[in-house]
Amino acid sequence: MKIISAERCALLKKYGFDDSSNRDLSFGFPTPAYVMDTKMLVQGDHTTDHAYIYYACVDTYEGERLDGFFYSPSLLEYLLIDFGGEWDFNRMLKAIQRQLDCEVRLVSVNGYPNLFIELDEQDGKTADIRFQISDMLKLIGQLDYLLSRKLESLRAKRRRA
Repeated sequence: MKIISAERCALLKKYGFDDSSNRDLSFGFPTPAYVMDTKMLVQGDHTTDHAYIYYACVDTYEGERLDGFFYSPSLLEYLLIDFGGEWDFNRMLKAIQRQLDCEVRLVSVNGYPNLFIELDEQDGKTADIRFQISDMLKLIGQLDYLLSRKLESLRAKRRRA
């Protein structure tokens, strides 16, 4: 497990992140995580959700280290579980990447699907993570629109079948 340096903690706090151990928002991260309340409401799997961005450094089951920002929309999890064979999220994700001009990946953290944007060591040293945070905020807005529309279309398709 990677320890979050004091410099990185200070940088995250500068941009509005809080230590998630102070709040019940760790969302299954097996390591320390910082959380930012985006103050955005998004459509969730059953109700309206608050959108949170997490910073964490986790090791995957495949042995990869993921150091960066995570966003886990409950609507995405619902769609992948209930409609996974009926649509291709990776196709949607590629379109989002082209629009945002950033590298966003779908990863699993403790079995939960998360959208992930890497934060490399250089980003932390230059004290400039605003572009990654901006990309995450734009990603949340795009996903809120696209996932809710996809849910509507998939439900309509099932009703017609």
